[in-house]
Amino acid sequence: MAQLTGPAQSFPCPTSAVLRHTSPLPLNLGTRARDADGNEYVWVAFGGPISSGEWVIVTDLHVATALIHASVGRVGIVVGTGPTSDDCGWIQVYGLNTIAQTSGVTDTVSIARGLRATSVLTTPLGTAGFITQVSQESNIIHGAWITQLTPTEAGITGASDGSWPTTYTSQSSSPAGYQHSGQVIGVFLNYPYVDGENVSRFLTASD
Repeated sequence: MAQLTGPAQSFPCPTSAVLRHTSPLPLNLGTRARDADGNEYVWVAFGGPISSGEWVIVTDLHVATALIHASVGRVGIVVGTGPTSDDCGWIQVYGLNTIAQTSGVTDTVSIARGLRATSVLTTPLGTAGFITQVSQESNIIHGAWITQLTPTEAGITGASDGSWPTTYTSQSSSPAGYQHSGQVIGVFLNYPYVDGENVSRFLTASD
């Protein structure tokens, strides 16, 4: 049987920390932690170069790789800066995230009613697409939705309330070497996952 412990008061690595997997690690893979706002994170090993704000799929052994349209499993968003396949760090699985990367610019408030796993030709692969007016969509990201906060309320860097809600997103400010061609949105996470199933959706801009 597994040994149980109570909640820790503090952790040795902040959410921005990225550590080499070859070094002695201060945390076991799969360790969970919450911040003062109740957002929850999981300590994982990365299976390849990942950008901050990128969506990842997480294996049962707590290895995170870029989320793509064929992924199935648990999902999170990277909160550290530029980890590679030799690194470990935090992904967010619950709470408000304001650096989630998307695959393009859209009027997310009036036409988007959900998010789906997708991939783009430019780095990084792990970005989210929008569900708009469609009849069938696969790889819905269950447990993740676009927030209805204004950009200022959501704390999205570079966004302007003056454009709300026509342009909710703002240009990505990923670090050098990890830029992407999409945008950044605020999302709320509730232990998201993808199951690869087709889901009937009949959505219009007026919904």
